[in-house]
Amino acid sequence: MDSVSINVLNYNGRRLTGDLFIKCIESLLHQSYRNINVTVIDNNSDDSSIKEIMTLFPEVSIKKMYSNTGTIAFNKCIEEFLEKKGDYLFISNNDIIYDENFVKYSVDFADEHEDAGIITPQIRFINKACINSTGIIMNRSGYAWDRDFGEFSDKFERMTGEVFIASGGAMFLKAAAIDEAGYFDPIYHAYYEDVDLSLSLRMKTDFKIYFLSEALCYHAFSQSWKQTGMKDYYMMRNRFITVIKYFPLRMLLNALRYLFFTSTTGCRDLDRRVYFDLIRLLPSIVMRRFKVMMFKYPFPAVFLEQYHGLPVMSNKSADRDCLKINKIKNTEES
Repeated sequence: MDSVSINVLNYNGRRLTGDLFIKCIESLLHQSYRNINVTVIDNNSDDSSIKEIMTLFPEVSIKKMYSNTGTIAFNKCIEEFLEKKGDYLFISNNDIIYDENFVKYSVDFADEHEDAGIITPQIRFINKACINSTGIIMNRSGYAWDRDFGEFSDKFERMTGEVFIASGGAMFLKAAAIDEAGYFDPIYHAYYEDVDLSLSLRMKTDFKIYFLSEALCYHAFSQSWKQTGMKDYYMMRNRFITVIKYFPLRMLLNALRYLFFTSTTGCRDLDRRVYFDLIRLLPSIVMRRFKVMMFKYPFPAVFLEQYHGLPVMSNKSADRDCLKINKIKNTEES
């Protein structure tokens, strides 16, 4: 039976998610597929969450980071996973609850599809009424957002199949794929790191990214970034980084023009900080671009949504009702 290494990222789980971080771990420990081991990677929390996890789940391993490195902390588990030569690696945020057959369906699909490098699940909102994500799509300006965001679950008909980008909130990876694609790029810290890894996999390997409809989980959208503008800051900054790093020259110039006029955090001070950071990081971003040019395959522009500017979201009343239910204003990826 294939082994699955499950890694949950935690930062102040009690303070930011209430008891959801506990329910997340419970749902993973109670999977029908049993050859699993669960590790919590803690981003230097200062609340009670790690003590609670150690008390309630003594079988769960704890990896303590000495600073908050965002989602890049997953690189620690990737490194150890590759050293131990496991079969599958699953990484998760701490605000998601999983169906009991989630891992089983993921392993079965990956075993049946040799070219499945990353599997992204059907992510519904925590109230189960609407879809949060079936993978990530991106347009010609570099805006990336959740596919099928806001669709009513009871009317959802999306079939299992290939998708451009996998969601980093719940990402199931094959060992050979992550070995070839590499780690999360530390320059991102949080947001768009899943876009970056997905593009690396597509351009460096022969593996594909699949959406698996049968693999169900339930997400509390942006629970870990409540009452902060830092999500908007990282989304804007990392959107620019991704475009500069990956887009072919002609596409790059058009994308930068559109991003300059449409991207904003909604706060002038944060906008200025974004542009200051981009200037400071530009030499490093350009070096990354040169490395990308050496990848096996060119940038897969065919997968992009063929328009510039802000994402076009559905105007259906069902979507508006669902957004109201979940009190969600941000329509980009979580």
